[in-house]
Amino acid sequence: MRNGEIGAVHTKQLRDPIRELIAGDHRFTYFQLDHMLYFVRGFRKKSRKTPPKEIDYAMSIYKSIKSKL
Repeated sequence: MRNGEIGAVHTKQLRDPIRELIAGDHRFTYFQLDHMLYFVRGFRKKSRKTPPKEIDYAMSIYKSIKSKL
């Protein structure tokens, strides 16, 4: 990525309902709840597999928000 260009953007299911937005070597975990997208955290991915701690953290945020709705 140079000069603000991100190239192709893809999404991937990680663990229901957690998804990953992929832009180059950057990743953003997110989920959808009641027609809203919640972006949890962004990070630079260094390997093919998403670190389990990132998925677990996103899942904990999802459960916390869902319990308050």
